[in-house]
Amino acid sequence: MCSFSLIVVIAVPQRGVQALNYARMDAVPTQTLPAPELPPQPERPLANDCCGGGCADCVFTLYLRDMKIWNKEVKEIQRLHAEKVAASQQT
Repeated sequence: MCSFSLIVVIAVPQRGVQALNYARMDAVPTQTLPAPELPPQPERPLANDCCGGGCADCVFTLYLRDMKIWNKEVKEIQRLHAEKVAASQQT
């Protein structure tokens, strides 16, 4: 993709020469990086997956733990991707 700037100069008798910025595009073409592949989200247990016995390792407790871990991983992947995009735009 080519980028360019176009400036149109108009002579106006009362005010002299006036430069108008007719169209401007960024001079540096941007490179897009593909979106990062994210790990699969943990599967939410069904209501009847819990026995209701107050287990220390209840399926819902394990699910919430896995969701916290998954969220941290996704945020880290997105942060690293954003850094790569920013670095590619600076070069």
